[in-house]
Amino acid sequence: MIRYVALPLAALLICTGAAPRPRVADTISVANRSGSPQRDFPLQFGRPFLRGEIAHAPRVLLNGKPIPTQADVKNRYPDGSVEFAVVAVLIPVLPPGAKQVLSFVDQPGPSNTPLSREQMLDPAYDFDAVISVTGTAPGSQPQQASARAMLAAGDYRLWTSGPIAQTIFLGDDGATRKYDLGFGDNFRPLRPRFVATFWPARREVLVRAIGENDLTTEIEDLAYTLQIKAGAAHPHIVYAADLTDTRNPNPKQHWAMSNWTRRFWLPGSGSGAPSDQVDIDYNLAYLEETRWLPNFDTAIKPAAALIAGEYALWTGKPHDLYDGTWDRGLWQSTMSSAGERQELGPYPSWDVLWLYTGDWRMRQMALGMDDLAAAFPGNLREGDPTKRLNRSDPAGSGTGLGHAISIADRRTICLYTPSLLTYSGTKPGDQVKIVGPFSLRQPWSFDGAHQPQPWFVPYVLTGDPWYLNQAYLWAGFSAARYNGAVTVAWGRGPTGAEGVINDELRGAGWVLRNRAETALMAPDADPEKAWFTTLANDALARWEGSLGIAGTVYDGTAVKAWGAETGNFYAQTHGPANGQAPTLGNWESNGNPTKANPTIAENERRGVYMPGAAGSFTAPWMQNYVLYALGRVKEIGFAAGPLLTHTARWFTGMIDNSGYPELVAMYQMPVEKKGGGFFPDWPSLVAALEPAWLTGKGYGGVSLPAFFARHLNADGYAGWAVAAAAQIAGEPGGAQAWTWMHDNVYAKIRDWATNAGGPKWAIVPRPEGTLLTAMPLH
Repeated sequence: MIRYVALPLAALLICTGAAPRPRVADTISVANRSGSPQRDFPLQFGRPFLRGEIAHAPRVLLNGKPIPTQADVKNRYPDGSVEFAVVAVLIPVLPPGAKQVLSFVDQPGPSNTPLSREQMLDPAYDFDAVISVTGTAPGSQPQQASARAMLAAGDYRLWTSGPIAQTIFLGDDGATRKYDLGFGDNFRPLRPRFVATFWPARREVLVRAIGENDLTTEIEDLAYTLQIKAGAAHPHIVYAADLTDTRNPNPKQHWAMSNWTRRFWLPGSGSGAPSDQVDIDYNLAYLEETRWLPNFDTAIKPAAALIAGEYALWTGKPHDLYDGTWDRGLWQSTMSSAGERQELGPYPSWDVLWLYTGDWRMRQMALGMDDLAAAFPGNLREGDPTKRLNRSDPAGSGTGLGHAISIADRRTICLYTPSLLTYSGTKPGDQVKIVGPFSLRQPWSFDGAHQPQPWFVPYVLTGDPWYLNQAYLWAGFSAARYNGAVTVAWGRGPTGAEGVINDELRGAGWVLRNRAETALMAPDADPEKAWFTTLANDALARWEGSLGIAGTVYDGTAVKAWGAETGNFYAQTHGPANGQAPTLGNWESNGNPTKANPTIAENERRGVYMPGAAGSFTAPWMQNYVLYALGRVKEIGFAAGPLLTHTARWFTGMIDNSGYPELVAMYQMPVEKKGGGFFPDWPSLVAALEPAWLTGKGYGGVSLPAFFARHLNADGYAGWAVAAAAQIAGEPGGAQAWTWMHDNVYAKIRDWATNAGGPKWAIVPRPEGTLLTAMPLH
């Protein structure tokens, strides 16, 4: 078990100047906005808890009085107390407008005796959901998959169990894949699946229908018409789509490595679906104390107009799964596109506004938008029964079947771009198998440099396993993107089965963040817990080795030694300092300082760099993303402290020692001198910049002061640096850097975050010590 020393509370308070906040009560507030009373309101939600708060299982108090509670504990701390649970209750009545308060106490393990198959097949539920498809390929026949048939055959597994709300997976991930559908070519790549939550007291079922096209052994684009019917005795259509259009520029098909989902209620003989217009405030301040969420500034109260405007963006655009272009909603479907947008940051804007407000409109928008993200082609599920999930599994165990793709037994695979699915360096046994039409120009694309996090917040708040499953798929796919066929710096590790992250500098931050948060959210019983923990540790160990950091828990690991041998991936300049760690603490050195470089030349032409002074450069804002990610994975328990300390020197030096702290908003900063050699200190680096540009005096273009002022907003270069500064406030020089950032950046953009842009970057230093237990090394 990795252990590291948390900064003592008193010391951190001295460093940051922050006052300790009182312990936040563990409560949830519920308010009915529908205008009509809601009786026996069904509420199933995810909940992280502070260590030691709930020894056995949580019980809900409604306005201080206990009510029947079902709790399915998914994660426990080493002391046995509850870390995360999926909780279900029925609130007897929600009058319009009145706020109801839920709180939690410990109870002995409640009965989780599952409903039997026969009970779930009770006609009172009218339970069935049928996915019907008709393909356009020659030989295609109409086909369907029935949730009721899966249940009757016993092809389900429990997610939650008990008398209040029982959630089950329906499908077949085994070797027979008996429900998978094909379209006349002897393959069956379409995987119908269902998640159903039975509410016995209401005789109702919440159903999620899922269509996956993600098998490693049967990759092809699919063209079919789709219809989903709900109900057994009285079926009715709840969704239909035509996925047969191949016309440019707006084709719509079920693209390979993409998934879709729809949710709906089956009223059965109950009172009908509950209203969606119920605010549920999950208490962001408490969630932050558990370390499951970053330390957002909870003093911010997003303006009503901001919420209304955001919801109007959602309702004002088509947001069905397929509406012209495999509907994008508000997503930039070409993930690698440049430019700021709502999904880029710690979490998408809609998720953060949901966290802040609990507003039903933000919940509806967030869940709808996050569901759409499954369309990104970053999903591959293992279809080969000989492949393992975890490299520590016994050889030949084949435990990876039905799980996310793993590099454990596909060591030379490289999925960096769709064209590399047939990469010549991938050994035949490691390749995925393309069996039919496969477009390299589908309207959705996947990458690491702009990878959002659409799965974590909805899983934490709802406990819906769909989001956990998607997190697994993205984390597995992302690990396989890098080149495992080589063992040089741009390889994946000494054997190809390691979790090295080779992406743009910003991608290092975002891919690490998603991988570590996936390891955190994985239930203790899932093998993915160990696997994604291992892969995240691999990435941290490699970076330590390549940056020359010694004396840590990763010393002696093969991947750290490999990192030291192959050098710094972000400084492969082929110049005198090739593969070395930059002196000032940043990671990247871009461009060979002994040769002409168009970016350097352009900065000289624009009067930013002194002629002949700079030989390589970096993007400071990308390094800020990495700093945020390192701080985030440290606070949830990974041993990222030494990397954070090493890299924080760059940020604190810039703010505290350069004489021009506004450089925090600079787009491209020099790293090496012309001809080679890193700038040894901040004064020498600043000397490579034009004085007129630095001061704005006598400068005709956009000077540093003007550029800094232009980006004083919650989604600009200066604003992005706030989260980085918050994560390093406890590092040497970090308190001084945070004070400057607070006074000159954060205090000026806080109103903008409240009223216009949203608070997705409004992360401030934590006053408390670390509470989560460190992740295991292996």
